[in-house]
Amino acid sequence: MALIVLLPCAGCIEAPEPENPRGVLEAWIDSNGNPVVLFTASFVDDDEQSMVDKVIRWGHVRITDGIDTIIMTGGPNRDFYPPYRYTTYAMRGVPGRTYTVIASWKQYSVRAQSRMPEPPDVVEVKEMPAADCDTLREVTVSIRAPQDVPAYYHVSTQVMSDDSSPTPAILGCARADKPGEIVTMQVYRGKSRLNKKDFVPRIPSNTDVKVRVERVEPDIYQFWMNFNDATLFGGSMLVTINKPLGGNVEGGYGYFSAQGVTDILLPAIASPTASP
Repeated sequence: MALIVLLPCAGCIEAPEPENPRGVLEAWIDSNGNPVVLFTASFVDDDEQSMVDKVIRWGHVRITDGIDTIIMTGGPNRDFYPPYRYTTYAMRGVPGRTYTVIASWKQYSVRAQSRMPEPPDVVEVKEMPAADCDTLREVTVSIRAPQDVPAYYHVSTQVMSDDSSPTPAILGCARADKPGEIVTMQVYRGKSRLNKKDFVPRIPSNTDVKVRVERVEPDIYQFWMNFNDATLFGGSMLVTINKPLGGNVEGGYGYFSAQGVTDILLPAIASPTASP
């Protein structure tokens, strides 16, 4: 779920570049998934080479679930940007457990903790052709709230023909306050720096699309709300975000989300105007 520009720039509280750059963590672990950590140094420059240069490749990154502590291994991975991640296949996400990530290298040291909720109860997915374009579709997902409300949700999307991994969906946040209530969300696609094509926020119909519905903790929900505000009202998603986004990282910037996940695959739909 790479944020691409955002997190290397999440330390960009104001220009010029801070005198003491801090570590930036973008990390998550999905229910029944392996942890992923992107670890960089904060900076202001929006130049792509500068971002790559700020990747911390020799960090000491570990994760614990309160029972086991695992050292995570770093390596190049072009599914993310910057193209370097830390992970381990020795741990998988279990709802109800609390996870802690600690990452350090030279003067950088960050720590973040998150408890994993149960996966969302998605009760309905609706899709219909867009009224003005036969290559786009309108998609909504409906979620039944659990008993332990409030419950916080975030949506990511992955357009299989364009995106190498799920990206945070535009306006992809919702909250449920009453047990059993049905929360319906309109699904828009996320914008990835790896996708160089003209960006259209609606869901394409001519390719497979994965919709990832995540139940998250309140601090992560607030992080994504701040992200929405910064990207929708602060200009292009591909420029430096120069405002604090919050998060749950101690000693640095960014976020770590232990999230219950429900994945939905929307198969491609042939265009009615396509040739047989």
